[in-house]
Amino acid sequence: MDLVFDIGGTTTRLALAENKQLVGEPVTFPTPQNFSEAVATLESSAKQLLNGQLPAKVAGGIAGPFNSDKSTLVSAPNLPDWIGKPIKSEFERIFQTSVILENDTALGGLGEATVGAGKDFSIVAYLAVGTGVGGCRIVNKQIDQNAQGFEPGHQIVAQNERNTFTLEQLISGAALKNRYNLAEGEQPSETLVDELAWQLAVGLHNLTLIWSPEVIILGGGVINSGVIPLPQVQAYMQNMMQTFAEIPQLLPSQLQDKAGLFGAATIL
Repeated sequence: MDLVFDIGGTTTRLALAENKQLVGEPVTFPTPQNFSEAVATLESSAKQLLNGQLPAKVAGGIAGPFNSDKSTLVSAPNLPDWIGKPIKSEFERIFQTSVILENDTALGGLGEATVGAGKDFSIVAYLAVGTGVGGCRIVNKQIDQNAQGFEPGHQIVAQNERNTFTLEQLISGAALKNRYNLAEGEQPSETLVDELAWQLAVGLHNLTLIWSPEVIILGGGVINSGVIPLPQVQAYMQNMMQTFAEIPQLLPSQLQDKAGLFGAATIL
């Protein structure tokens, strides 16, 4: 049996997989910010899930861009203690098999493009708006080639005098909490919803011009909870677009919080 995982800035998910499908329900727990604690928690949770057995193969995603050999994170705004730590070697030590690591939203996009909302499209853009904002481009059911990964959440979408603001700083779950002072589960005002929809539309407009996808799939906790209404985003995008004849379809994630796990099962 294979083991797949999805380690986000807030939540970690583990599941068993076989033949690109998940077996049973995932195990979910808060992502430890301390790397050593995270390794210990991952090991104990995996042992319970595997009933003491060792996995045949292991793959999973982690929030942040990796170095060239995908063995450690070079940046992780929501997991700062993980930066530069020997993730691949530590995971291979505890699982006693080779481990494939990838950016978490790249695997989420792969899952959606293969068995989710994007399965009928060849060129898929995926954007996950959760604790942070990440995304990727999937072409013909493969993560598109890249030199350093995809980080669409860090595109600059607004400027105030000499200060610039990234999409992640304006619409992510962390932004809702720290920038707009919203408690968990609290619904934003209509004015803030309108601002969030506008900023997301700006980001998706930019992705459309750069990636030229057939469809944009949106996932992550902020989107899945309905905080930002996609019809409003689509209307803003349509008004912004002056270059292409039409904007791509906007579709909500079909796999939701299991997208990254399906992506990991696919990459195995």
